[in-house]
Amino acid sequence: ETAAAPRTGTVTPFSNQAGLFSYPGQDGKNPMPDQQQTRWLMHMAQAANAGQALRVPTANGFCMYIRHDCLAATGPLREDVFAQGYGEENDFCLRATAQGWWHMAAVGAFVAHAGGASFKGGGAALRQRNQRVLETLHPGYHACIARWRARRTLEPWRRRFDLVRLRASGPRPAAARAAPGKGATPGR
Repeated sequence: ETAAAPRTGTVTPFSNQAGLFSYPGQDGKNPMPDQQQTRWLMHMAQAANAGQALRVPTANGFCMYIRHDCLAATGPLREDVFAQGYGEENDFCLRATAQGWWHMAAVGAFVAHAGGASFKGGGAALRQRNQRVLETLHPGYHACIARWRARRTLEPWRRRFDLVRLRASGPRPAAARAAPGKGATPGR
């Protein structure tokens, strides 16, 4: 499977703060890289996992490619339900999945994300509200994501990313350093 497959509806890259797509740590509590560090991380992600993608249960709205055909078939993100944000991309992905569309992680890409900066101080309350709305509209969604996260499906690609970073010659930006974790090398 690739991000260019005909049934691919959305694609999301790795990021420092992006839920399931967070790197280096899955918990999303990774430092915000500066511009130089971001360029370096983009290069390292591509060197580690260029052209690789795998199916995931949802996208992340911070940086989400949506195929035109998927958008046309699924309809727009529902701002009437989710207000200013949080959860609307998950609702979109679940509606798209019901129509046979796939969601992919572009593990050979990295985009920095300031995580919630758009919402200033009101993001936590909005996130909680919209998580309840999401679970009401799609019962079992949060349990599904918890199971998927527990399988650590993206971990082999994170570890490959780590290995390429560790082997890179020359000085590395401080915020881009992370200790490698244990994990299998992804198969091809």
